[in-house]
Amino acid sequence: PGCPLRGSLHGHHPRDCLFYLRDWDPPRLQRLLQVGLWGTWAPLNSPGTPQNHLGPPTPPGRCPVLEQKEFGATLRDEPCGKETIPGHAGLCRGHYSEYLVGLVNQHGLDPAPLYDLAELRTAAERHLP
Repeated sequence: PGCPLRGSLHGHHPRDCLFYLRDWDPPRLQRLLQVGLWGTWAPLNSPGTPQNHLGPPTPPGRCPVLEQKEFGATLRDEPCGKETIPGHAGLCRGHYSEYLVGLVNQHGLDPAPLYDLAELRTAAERHLP
């Protein structure tokens, strides 16, 4: 394809990668799930206890997903702690988006049907010879 890095060792992310979809807002990701799963998907109030939430209790209204945080020269797993948003399953926006992208990947959905013209052009230039 017309990649400016031609000749160098590098890789390209697939269209459904978190690298691209992390910038989509949650309603657009939800729409992709609804369209891709023929309307059978509905947002949950909670995705359950995130698998990586095994740490200390998190205050209400704060994201419980564990992240590795720096404390001086050491790293510790601590809850994210960012404010949660109503309708985002008890997670902050970033972790809710990651959760939705995980569902997109789990179901093998292609985001292209929801692309606007500029996104279609970019994808074509990136992935077509």
